[in-house]
Amino acid sequence: MTPPPPEWLWLDESHTVGHAELCDACGLGPGDLDELVDYGALTPLPDGPAGPRFSAQCLLPLRDAARMGRDYDLDLFTVGTLLGLLARIDVLERRLQALAAHPPWYAHAPLHGGGAAHAAAPVGSAASR
Repeated sequence: MTPPPPEWLWLDESHTVGHAELCDACGLGPGDLDELVDYGALTPLPDGPAGPRFSAQCLLPLRDAARMGRDYDLDLFTVGTLLGLLARIDVLERRLQALAAHPPWYAHAPLHGGGAAHAAAPVGSAASR
């Protein structure tokens, strides 16, 4: 006896979702999803025996874009554009988090010698040369 499929799924590039699963999860019709593929807003993975598959990474941004499309009565082309912008925002946020996790080298560099007298010397004085 095989166990039932899990109720959860890791949403990363190692997992895929089918056309029907993506439609159900995002509240889009199959024709709408095909139109987003035609616009280039979604890129299916190479077709398998069960039809087109998509990276699970696209599920959350697509669901958000589809929800905003319904909330603001946007046409499908605008939803596709919004999907691309949401993906770009996600990439930039990840880069920002990575940069914040690794401060630049000069944040840890020791101060130059000279003490307080060197820091307080006026510009152009003999102490500042």
